[in-house]
Amino acid sequence: TRFRNVTGVQTCALPILNANISTGNFSVSYAVRENVTVEISLKDSEGKKIFTASQDATIGTNRFSAEDNRNFKPGTYFVCLKAGELEQIMKIEN
Repeated sequence: TRFRNVTGVQTCALPILNANISTGNFSVSYAVRENVTVEISLKDSEGKKIFTASQDATIGTNRFSAEDNRNFKPGTYFVCLKAGELEQIMKIEN
């Protein structure tokens, strides 16, 4: 699996992503400067949301893990972190 930062306004320090999308598992660590609710979503190559969750993040480093237990087809996916109007998007090629 390869990761790269695609685009985004820095809501936080550059997230660290670990993923095994073929098994539906991924985790992301990120840091925020204030307490905020972060939406974590996974989109397919066409931009369709296939997973979404929210996490109440606290100042400093936070970690979100998902075990969706779906077998996703090999391909391109995007992990999106959104806090208010700010969004960070990371591309995953699996």
